[in-house]
Amino acid sequence: MHRLLRQIVSVFTGRYGRRPTAKSIKRIVAYMRDGSCHIHSTHVTKSGIPVFARPCVEFRFDDPDERIASVIHECISGCRDGLPDVKDFKGHLREMLSCFNAKSWRDLVFRRTSVGIDQCEGVLIFTPLTNEGAKGGYAGKRELERRLPIDSTPEAIAEALRSAFADSD
Repeated sequence: MHRLLRQIVSVFTGRYGRRPTAKSIKRIVAYMRDGSCHIHSTHVTKSGIPVFARPCVEFRFDDPDERIASVIHECISGCRDGLPDVKDFKGHLREMLSCFNAKSWRDLVFRRTSVGIDQCEGVLIFTPLTNEGAKGGYAGKRELERRLPIDSTPEAIAEALRSAFADSD
C-alpha cells in the first residue's frame, strides 16, 4: 500500500510541476489507452495533499475537439482546495477507480499514457508524464509542456492534449 500511495501522490506533487499550494492552481490528470481517455479532477486537502475527485469523465481520443475541450473545462471547474483530510485513502481510491470501471490502480494505469493539465493564472499547461515504475512514480517532461490561454479555441486545446499524449511514455 505504501508504494501505491507514493505512486499516486507523485502524480500530483512537485515531481512533475508546481506544488498545489497556491489557490490559483488547479490540476487534472488524463490517461489514455487504445483511444479511450479518462480524466479526473483533483482536490487539495487543508494539509496540501492532492486527492482524486469527481468529475471523472471518459471520452474517445477521436471525439470532436469541442467535446474534448468541454471535458477539460468541466474537470478544471471541479477542482477544490481546503477540503478536510482524507481519513480512509483506500475508500477514496476505490471510489475513483469505480468512476473508471477499473478493478485496481494497476488496471487503471497499466499501458496507459498520462498527461497532467494545470490551470494557473489563466493559462492551461499540458505536461506529458512518464511512469518511472513502482519506486519512481510519475514524473513530468517539463521541457515538452505546452501552454495555452484558458480561453483558447477548442481545436487548440484538443491539439495540445493530443500532442502531449504523443510525447508521454
